[in-house]
Amino acid sequence: MPRIPYALALIVLLNATTVAVPQEPARKTIFSSLREGQKITLKETQGGRFEIVVLKDAPGVSKITEIGQDYIVIVDTFGFTELRIPVTSITAIRSIKMPR
Repeated sequence: MPRIPYALALIVLLNATTVAVPQEPARKTIFSSLREGQKITLKETQGGRFEIVVLKDAPGVSKITEIGQDYIVIVDTFGFTELRIPVTSITAIRSIKMPR
């Protein structure tokens, strides 16, 4: 009777356990509704904080270039100014949908 080498048995066992591990669902963050390349309007509110306004199908004055776990990077229309905003400086993200 042929013997299975221990290394092969270990590989089969490890592959079986990695497939059996359930994947965690993606966590929703404050930036979950945003995507890179999206055009937005940025409003500075009282106290130096920011409100991000997303207008669907309307031109914005700024564009999101990077979304991190605890920050967002926004560039103005001409690409001259890059603003890196920490999540603690954002008061709200408002999505406005135009009537059809």
